[in-house]
Formats: sequence, structure tokens, C-alpha cells
Amino acid sequence: MPKFKISTQYEVIQSQLRRYRVDESIKVINRESVALFENHSNSELGIAKMIDIPIFVRGNRIPQHMQHYITPWNLVDLAYFLIKESKDYRSSSMDQNEVYIMHELIFEYVNREEIIPRKIKEEDETDFILRVYGLLGEQIKHQRTECLFDNLFRDIYILFDVDKSGKFNYSEILETEIGVSSWKSIVADLVRAWLGFTKVDTLEDVIRTIPWNNENDIVRFKRVISHYTADYKEIRNHKLGRQILYSKPFVRSQKGDIISVSTFLNLFVCEHSIFWIIRDHFKDGQLFTNHYGKLFETYLDEMLKSCLQADEYMQLLPENKKKRTDWKICIGDFKILVEQKTTLLRLNAKQQTPNLDDLKHFIHHAVLEALEQLDSTEKEFNDGKYIKVILLYDDYLQPEILDHIMNMPECNISNDNYYWIMTIREMELLLHTAKTDRNLLEEIIKEKIDRETTRRNESRTMDDIMRKKGIIKNEYIAQMKGVREIMALYS
Repeated sequence: MPKFKISTQYEVIQSQLRRYRVDESIKVINRESVALFENHSNSELGIAKMIDIPIFVRGNRIPQHMQHYITPWNLVDLAYFLIKESKDYRSSSMDQNEVYIMHELIFEYVNREEIIPRKIKEEDETDFILRVYGLLGEQIKHQRTECLFDNLFRDIYILFDVDKSGKFNYSEILETEIGVSSWKSIVADLVRAWLGFTKVDTLEDVIRTIPWNNENDIVRFKRVISHYTADYKEIRNHKLGRQILYSKPFVRSQKGDIISVSTFLNLFVCEHSIFWIIRDHFKDGQLFTNHYGKLFETYLDEMLKSCLQADEYMQLLPENKKKRTDWKICIGDFKILVEQKTTLLRLNAKQQTPNLDDLKHFIHHAVLEALEQLDSTEKEFNDGKYIKVILLYDDYLQPEILDHIMNMPECNISNDNYYWIMTIREMELLLHTAKTDRNLLEEIIKEKIDRETTRRNESRTMDDIMRKKGIIKNEYIAQMKGVREIMALYS
């Protein structure tokens, strides 16, 4: 093993990265991500892994042992910095121990040189807290991979079943953007790539492991994966930095081989694949976003009809240009206002060093607007306390961030601890519980109210509360039309 200099100075890390050829080292990094993914359910550490690295200090024959956590998000950092600083034409590639050591050096650099100094530089403590929640979002996403499939199924259901307007021809858009008109084929090929790269190292090897029906299927498969592939030059120069690997997780080496950075990123790209192909098709993104917002309302309307009695909910329409929320729900003793937001958080806000401007843009256009609508609607009704829910289509923000948002100078709403951030998945779980077990529903809502009002040291996410009650599988999605057909793609 080569000698390493333990330092957070970028020049030192840079020189050590340049020892290694990129392509072969990334294959080792990807294999390590696969090991984390396959073993995390058996680990008390979740998606992380504790490793022991023997370090020999000059003049001492007895090694010092450095314990360190290996995480999938820091493996992404390592792959990015390796691509940025090295080439394929080096004499050696990383072995597993060298991946661990370089992972530690990159972790220390990112943490000490990029994350912690921001706290010192930031004049506003709230800004720093917002950054912390941005970084936590990426970590939680890696640990809750079962939610990705729910998001995929929901997107497809809304686009191809809920949308009956005929306003857009989604199959034509897919053909224009990818060269493949069938969403089923695109999703199936992404799943094949995800599964294939858990076993082999290159796309050609993946192709050889699959029993294809004909040559045309292979051509289509390559076309789909090409859409999610970047070469080193594109990655090095892209304005998104390491986040480009989230939208293009497959990398073309200097020899022309297509390799995988991380099994997690391959899975993430499946999640909203069809949605983003269609969304990115429009030069005026707002045209499609506004349309999808209406579809989101229709989707929730359909869910409410399926899970509640007709007299337990009503859609609130604007009156005399007053700001009003979308829905009023009354279940037992609980009165709930719901404001839906389809605004999506930009990609470079979803990382260990989130872009604060983009995070604030999302907060202004989704959270602050929703707070004002919820507040004005509760005051308009003037009939007691309401639970006021900001229902997000994007599942990145944690509910604890709301306290800090409401401390921002731009927010004029007083926090009565009855404002909640919920994701659409959490609403699906909650409403399905309302349909099947009202006593359990009451327990869940009371527990949520207690955690919000007492601020005791427990997670305030509805997802965690429901997990504690044994609700993990999304039964609403499972019974949805077409899900079995989609699930067959994964078998």
C-alpha cells in the first residue's frame, strides 16, 4: 500500500488522488456501494459501515487503528473528486483499503473545509441551520430507498392514468428526448442497468448477462443508458459539480467503457425518471409544472374519495381573490387544512454542501406561500384550532426545518406548533390508515401533535411516527391501478 499524508489541504488530497486511474478505481467504489446497499438491513448502523484502518506512522512499526464510517454519499464525493483530478492512464487503481483511506480524507476535507467554515462565515445562524437540513436530506434519502419505488409508481400513475386532458402527448415527448416512446421500456432498462451493475463492472458486461429477445432491445437499452451517461469532461466542467452524478450516474471512461459510480445513484435515477424527461422537454418549465400541479390536486381528490367519507373533506376554492388553502379535512375531533405544493427543490440544493440560494428559492415559493395561505384560511374560518399541513410533492425537507423557516425575517406567521410539513407519501399512508383503522389514525395524529407541541427529543416526521406503529409499506400505492404491472419490471 502506498504512503498517505493525512491532511485536509486540497493540494495534498489532489496529489494523492492523482496516483490512481479513474476507471478501475470507480469500479471498486461502485462495488463498495453495492456492499453497503445489500448489507444495510442487517446493520445497526443503517446504511453506513464502521471500518478499522491500520495507519503506520513514520518511525513506529506498530500501526495505529483509525475507525471511520463509510457512507454512500461520501463515496459519491470520492468518485467525483477522483474524476475531477485524475485520469485513466495511471499505473494503479485503488483497492478496498485505499478506497477507505481516501474516503476518510475526502470526508475530512468536505467537512472541515466546506461545511464547518460556512458556520463561521454565515452572519445568520438560520442560514447555517438551513444548510444542515439540506445535507441531512441527502443522507436520509440514501437510508429510505423503499420510498423511491413509491415515487416512481406515483409519477407514472399521475401522468398516464390521472391525466386525461390530452394536453400533452407524453409518449411523443419520450420519443423526442430519448428515442424510446414507451415509459415501460425506459423504466425496465434503467432497472436492468441498476441490477446489472450490482454484479458486473461495465455496461457491455451487463448486456452479456441479460437474455435479450432481439438485437433491437440491446440498441434501445444502450440508447436509454446513454441519456444518463456523462464523460469525464462533462463531469469536471458541469455547473452542478458532484450533483451531475445524480442525473447522470453512468460514466464513460477514456477507453469508452460505461461504468457505474454508485448503485444508490442508479436507483435514484429510476425514481423520477419519466417525470424529469417530460419536465426537461419544456423550455418554459412552468407550462408543465402548472399542469402537473393541477394533476396533483386531482390525485389527492381521488385519494380522499377513496379513503374518507364525502362529508369529511371539501375542496376550498378562492373567494374574492382571498388566499385560501386547497383542502379542509375533518376526521373525528381533528380539523385539518391542507395546502399542496408541487414545487421541486433544485438538484444542487440536495447535497452535503447545499446551494443556499436554491434552498431559499424553494422555501419562498413553496413553504412561505403555503404558510400564508394556511394562516389566512384558519383566520377566515375562525372556528378553533386547525392542524395546518404543507403537503409537498418533493420529499426532501424534514419537518424540523419549519421552526427555522418561521424564524426567517421574511416569515410573518406566528408558530403555534400546529404547522406541519408532510410529504405525499406520508399523506398516502395516513389516509389509508383513516380508511382501515380509525383508532390507529387517532393514535398517530395525537402522537404527532404531542411531538410538535412538546418538542421532545424525537423525530417529528410522520413517516417515523407511523413506522413506530408498524406502518411501513405504502398500501395505497400497492393497490393502485397498474402497480403490479410496474412491479413485474423488477422481477
